[in-house]
Amino acid sequence: MLKHIFTILWNERRNNLLIWVEMLIIALCSIYLVDYLVSELWLVSRPMGCDIHNVARIRIGIIPPESPDYIDAPSDSASTAKAVNTLLQRIEAHPSVESTCISLTSQPYQGSNSSYSFTLDTLTVSSVLVRTVTPSFLRVFRVESENSTCEEMEQALENKQLVAGELLAKMFNCNPPDTFNGKEVMRGDSSVYKIGAVCKNMRIDNFWGTSPSIFIYEDEFAKSIGLYVEWLECALRLKDDAKISFDALFAELKDQLRVDNFYVTHFEDLGVTKQVFQKEDYNALKIRLLYVVFLAICIFLGIVGTFWYRAQQRRSQIGLRLAMGDTPRHLLWLYNLEGLLMLYMTLVFTIPSYYLLKHYEILHRYWSVFSWRVPLVFGITYGVISLLIFVAICLPTYSAVHTAPSIAMRDE
Repeated sequence: MLKHIFTILWNERRNNLLIWVEMLIIALCSIYLVDYLVSELWLVSRPMGCDIHNVARIRIGIIPPESPDYIDAPSDSASTAKAVNTLLQRIEAHPSVESTCISLTSQPYQGSNSSYSFTLDTLTVSSVLVRTVTPSFLRVFRVESENSTCEEMEQALENKQLVAGELLAKMFNCNPPDTFNGKEVMRGDSSVYKIGAVCKNMRIDNFWGTSPSIFIYEDEFAKSIGLYVEWLECALRLKDDAKISFDALFAELKDQLRVDNFYVTHFEDLGVTKQVFQKEDYNALKIRLLYVVFLAICIFLGIVGTFWYRAQQRRSQIGLRLAMGDTPRHLLWLYNLEGLLMLYMTLVFTIPSYYLLKHYEILHRYWSVFSWRVPLVFGITYGVISLLIFVAICLPTYSAVHTAPSIAMRDE
């Protein structure tokens, strides 16, 4: 049958060329959109490496000198740091609060980060995310460990050692990642640190790929907390069995949440922050989904129109085949296979085009998100188009193959 179909395609090559070009354009456009959706949905579904459930950011305000509520209090760095720590201690003393923490450019869904290069022996990894945190940050965000316990990771930070993400360990050729423990790395400013523990990779947000990262707690950060009050990321975690909301907790503690000229303005649920922070990304994803649906409808209508006209042109040919003993079912399969062969012949051009798009970085920025991306993208694209072609051919051809041969061949 395949030899017969190829003969038909060759004999009708002039008409088939335009249909084949149409399928090639459809396949290329579909591959681009499907690739975006596959890679984006894969990223969104990946684990974050932390847990923000029952976590809120503590927003701290400063009373200006011109305010009538302003009091004459020490404003040096040490006094400011003491005031901030006092506020957090009062919050943590509540029976529903599990822990509090302080960090700088480290929390997820905040849009801020800092990076350094790190060197191990002669190998250097650039753009390593540096999360400057207090040890309790690991407990508040429940950062997952590779093999250590949370207490061991916190102790490593207390000892001024680094807690490294497993991706950084792998980039330094430490496999399994636990072998990274105990090694000394040099930061870009020539500071040398010892790796105290290895944790799971913690991402910035759901639409950002995994990056090499480390957690660090330095004496300088503890001493300079008072210098960065406006940029500090303070957070709290409620206990799992807590029956109180963040608003209710704030209302209950409101009278205690002022020290000197510093006060807590509100508790910001990170679940809500996540939705607001990623709203544009989700809107873009929804728009791309609409593009795919619109493209699928256009493909379907275009193919139906093309093969409807093609079926009408072949009515006499179909009648002749039926008169010579061919069956309607066999003819349906014949014309469906012809359409599918024309589609899959476009692979000769779509596969090289896909790698050209990847080479020139036209495709989604996270190219190597997973190893089976290419077969999945092509499988979805050609599977959906094949289904549309199958339906589009069956609709007009079904009526033609069930027409009496004498009527189909009337013009002949």
